[in-house]
Amino acid sequence: MSEQEKPQPTQEEIDQAAAEKLAKQEAKKAAAKAEKEAKEAKKAERLAARQAAAAKKDTADKDPNDPAAAFFGDMPIIRSQIDPEERFKIKYHKVEQVTEELVGQEVRIRARISNSRAQAKSCFVVLREGWASIQAVLFVTEGKVSKGMCQWAGKVPRESIVEVIADVTKPDQAITSASQQVELQVKEFWCVNRSVPILPF
Repeated sequence: MSEQEKPQPTQEEIDQAAAEKLAKQEAKKAAAKAEKEAKEAKKAERLAARQAAAAKKDTADKDPNDPAAAFFGDMPIIRSQIDPEERFKIKYHKVEQVTEELVGQEVRIRARISNSRAQAKSCFVVLREGWASIQAVLFVTEGKVSKGMCQWAGKVPRESIVEVIADVTKPDQAITSASQQVELQVKEFWCVNRSVPILPF
């Protein structure tokens, strides 16, 4: 039988072949999607395990009997039972507003932790708000700042939001790690919103 004499496929056969081709393509897409989702799930599971391990390793437990326990820790959730007028009595300073004009005064700021470094009896924390940054320091002082307070502050993850009450001082040397050329001598250190230990950047 010559090629010209070969029977042409019917419309039903053409439609069936097209449907089978489409079904194979859809099955291939579904398999690829399922494989991708499985990989993403395993990746998320591994990251969650790493986050949990890092949090357990890097988070310092607060001793309720610490002599400075009243001056640091995770800030309690503000609930509706408090007097709403109280919030208007609290004055916050922006980081960019803390300049030499405020030396000798007490300020309260909320900012993100850009970096921190804790030592045996001290802790240095760089706080950031927008483009402005300022260095906050904690030194063990009897009745004010404890060793536990320094260690706890040094283990709050980067990018966490903290609230700090501190006295503004002017250090003898220029500060290279922050934009503001004054320093915060921390009196209270509260974590408002804790970041995850392992950041994606």
